[in-house]
Amino acid sequence: MLRFRCRIAYAPMNHFMGRNMIHNALAQGGAAYFTLKSDMSTLFEDIRIVRPTTLLFIPRACELIYQHYLAEVQRMVAEGADAAVADTRVRVEMHKNFLGDRLNATGVGSSPTAPEVRQFIAECFDIPIIEGYGCTEAGGGAMTFLNQVVPRVVKDYKLADVPELGYYSTDKPYPRGELLVKTSLMIQGYFKRPDATAAIFDEDGFLMTGDVMEERGPGHLVWVDRRNNVIKLSQAEFVAIGPLEAIYLGHGKLISQIYVYGSSYRSFLLVVVVPAIELAGKRLGHAPSDEELRELVLADLQEAARAAGLKSFEVPRDVLIEREPFTLENGLLSSVRKPLRPNLKRRYGDQLEAMYQEMDRQQQELALLRQVGEPSTLERVAGAFKANLGLAALDPVSPQSYGDLGGDSFGAVACRCCSRRCSASPCRSASFCIPRRAPHVWPPISTTL
Repeated sequence: MLRFRCRIAYAPMNHFMGRNMIHNALAQGGAAYFTLKSDMSTLFEDIRIVRPTTLLFIPRACELIYQHYLAEVQRMVAEGADAAVADTRVRVEMHKNFLGDRLNATGVGSSPTAPEVRQFIAECFDIPIIEGYGCTEAGGGAMTFLNQVVPRVVKDYKLADVPELGYYSTDKPYPRGELLVKTSLMIQGYFKRPDATAAIFDEDGFLMTGDVMEERGPGHLVWVDRRNNVIKLSQAEFVAIGPLEAIYLGHGKLISQIYVYGSSYRSFLLVVVVPAIELAGKRLGHAPSDEELRELVLADLQEAARAAGLKSFEVPRDVLIEREPFTLENGLLSSVRKPLRPNLKRRYGDQLEAMYQEMDRQQQELALLRQVGEPSTLERVAGAFKANLGLAALDPVSPQSYGDLGGDSFGAVACRCCSRRCSASPCRSASFCIPRRAPHVWPPISTTL
């Protein structure tokens, strides 16, 4: 049995997971190593150098591992391998050293992780993967493990109704509501911010987590949603939906109405937009098609994001065009003309989830870009960006950067293999680190600091 504990720390120190990555290793007499670069561009190379015994993941990192597996299987099948053989070979090679050769346990937290991703990691690396839930204000420890409340941390909890989202403690078959807790390590308040402190506690002293839970039994809590129109993406970034929609409505020239959609299982946003069709028609000189509207609105969103100084994860990756306005009559606006988000989700949720699935399929095209026959380096790089970002099309001579198109540092990891194959000279960008070629052939690792 391994006695030495070794971890790698990559989350920021203002996040409880960042601190736990260090505290837990030192408390067990082990060692904690920091990633070389703060943008996570060397994360997987650093993991293979450190060879950790335990790893604590955020969901976005798990997604990248799973996407690499899918891409490698598709690449081998495209080269003529049998699908079952390719799947087995990729799993065996990744098990050997993709995450080092000493890993015996992993955990994932900060936001929910897709079940298929958790299952793959547990099976491929033959290790338990424990999903926990917690928040920094509750004291920096996990309040649930495997959806079960941790009694030594949580002294008391209750669910509060969220009528604006349709969640009630009387819901059947299980009660639902915002999780309110009292923990042994919860904060007393924010430093010199009495208004902010008052906003996170109820009259009985319970901490309001902002997370909507479903209670399936005593101490059995399953995450359902976020309150206050705040989405926590899979890379643990929070997105305030209300202010973001206001920014796009204020800066967008072609946006009449907008519904921003995201999920804690995903790392990027999608939107439904009711465009200013008349204005778009004047700009084009003819009645626009849905595809023309989509291209115009995407450009408008990106221009608005640049003008407002938004972060890359706040830029929607794609748009669903809706010609019918949101109204009181069709149930998408309230009597005071505010968007009814539950109704919007019911109406557009299936279409938006189908768009996510199509983007997942496009990301697997990254593997095919490693094949011989692409006409030019520029077109191969554009193809890598298109597949990685799930874009329907991308002009190779576009002046937009990866960030302008909605990419983040974690997502850019998956492009590195294509960048290295596209150019004879080393890539100077620090934003790619998934291995190239077969999963057992890793790129050269520089140890010069």
